[in-house]
Amino acid sequence: MDIKLMDNPLTKSPISGRVWLGVLLTCTCAGVAGVLWGWIWSLAPIILLVFMICIINPVWGLYVLVCSLFFPYAIWTGVTTYPADVILFLVVIGFWLHRAQEGKPGLVRTPVDLPVAVWLGILALSLVNAYDLPRGIVNWLRHVQLFLLFYAVVGLTDARTAKRLMGLFIAVATVFALFNIFPFIKSGGVERVFGVARVPISGILTLVIVYLTARICFEHRTSRARVYTVLLAVAIMGQIANQSRAAIAVSVVGIIIALVVASRWGRVHSVSLPRSRVRVFAVVGLILILIAATVKPPFLETVIERFQGVGSAATTLNYRYFLWKTAFASYLANPVLGLGLAQVQVWHHMIATLRFDPIGMQTFGLGTHLAFLKYLAETGTVGVVALLWLLAKFAQTGFLVIRRTKRLTHAGHSIGVCVLVWVIILRSFIEGYLFYSTWGMTNALFFGFLINMFNHRQEQE
Repeated sequence: MDIKLMDNPLTKSPISGRVWLGVLLTCTCAGVAGVLWGWIWSLAPIILLVFMICIINPVWGLYVLVCSLFFPYAIWTGVTTYPADVILFLVVIGFWLHRAQEGKPGLVRTPVDLPVAVWLGILALSLVNAYDLPRGIVNWLRHVQLFLLFYAVVGLTDARTAKRLMGLFIAVATVFALFNIFPFIKSGGVERVFGVARVPISGILTLVIVYLTARICFEHRTSRARVYTVLLAVAIMGQIANQSRAAIAVSVVGIIIALVVASRWGRVHSVSLPRSRVRVFAVVGLILILIAATVKPPFLETVIERFQGVGSAATTLNYRYFLWKTAFASYLANPVLGLGLAQVQVWHHMIATLRFDPIGMQTFGLGTHLAFLKYLAETGTVGVVALLWLLAKFAQTGFLVIRRTKRLTHAGHSIGVCVLVWVIILRSFIEGYLFYSTWGMTNALFFGFLINMFNHRQEQE
């Protein structure tokens, strides 16, 4: 008996399907025992199963990794380690073993190879100015690991598997959005709720909202379009529940970009469906805005207050402004190669003039909360130019994918991923994470999906 993923059996290894079935049953029983009786040791079979999946079949490991992104709970506090960190390490090892087994130990060729190599090289070069060198080396290895995940996604997944991974991501995200919605409704819409997935859920839901908007515009099957609409409504409510100003603003911009691209694609290819769906989105959106403005529900008043509070002493923006000012001062002190990768958190060792600032004394150890400024301060002009080149190549690849997408059945997924990647790039200029923690893994996954589509479009041509 084979346990199959599409046409690729998990039992491509010498392990038989009966063994896999036995392992799955054992892990299920162990999980039940752990829940009912609190047996910590019962987690061992589950850990063993995850290890076997990631090493023997890293494609399955990618599915496990997607699920683990929603559990940002540290399992080791020495060097803060999350479940997704461990699974990422195993998936990367499995990817190399998979490539070696096929006699192709090198990386998959992509259109961004040169920018990636140049940027990683400059990140390493910036460490010549590092105050805390071990910290910088660890952070550099982290960047390398995330790009290995990017190459694993490009090399391990075909078009159908990439869509299934995206489907799993959407499904899990909307389930975790429900954990935001129920407490939010219970509070009468006045409390900020991040739920089980914590703060990362705000950025994740932004990507889900953008992708689902594109899928709805191009879905010709009414039943599936209704399902996407329900999922979109859940994601939007989950986003409202956490009341993140940046996430809400980026979601609105992402929806607008998705609708503009969908309308443009429909006009170019003389297809009426996306244009009619865009008009429906516009009308429904306007109606909802008018209803919200008339009824003024509590959550809307809270969100408006948070936007109105920007710049006041009662918000965290003052702390962010200080961090941004410090990052720019760090850049001016080292304009060529910066302070060194991962050094902005220890700026007080290098910029004594800001050390005794009242706000500065409360922000030691914090990052810049803005990815572009982080790399500007840590890698200087050279590093930022290399980063902009890399991001421009990803954006350009998205344009090429959309241009080569001719069929309506492919357009929803293709445009959804491309616009989603553009939103990630946009978000790096107003939010703090690009290649860091679970945010970095999420971004690497979607960059990989984009290049995966690009490669398949080239093969088809």
